[in-house]
Amino acid sequence: MEAVDAIQERWQQDEILGYDCVTFSDGRVVLINCLELGDRIIINPYAGSSVEQIVEYESEPWSFIQSYGSITIPQNGHELFFGEGAMGNEGFIACTNSGILNWSIFLTMYNPIQRGEILDESHAVFFSEYIKLIVNFKKPIEIDAYPI
Repeated sequence: MEAVDAIQERWQQDEILGYDCVTFSDGRVVLINCLELGDRIIINPYAGSSVEQIVEYESEPWSFIQSYGSITIPQNGHELFFGEGAMGNEGFIACTNSGILNWSIFLTMYNPIQRGEILDESHAVFFSEYIKLIVNFKKPIEIDAYPI
């Protein structure tokens, strides 16, 4: 099965790639590093990969997710879902267009993403119990994080 098909099929089964990463619908994966330094949280991309390469080393890299809700981007009608991963200590954000996954963000350290709101024409803010994430939904590898 091609990565593009696998990504969409898994999304329909409430699963996304279960690593600290941004996964795009075309199979690209950007691995992200999450660091807590005192009162600062740094989330930054550090390597590119693909679903095919990850599956080559890990046959079942997918994590179940549970959505807590969604918000709609006014400019294009895309939906931003948010919630938790299977372990309960994980959070996710995903962007869809008519039910088709455009991209997803999975974070193993920041459980669950409980609510979200649109900030402006390219950013949304999401909240877990301990952090606030500001995501550029036009370029989702741009993530700012702040402790609450």
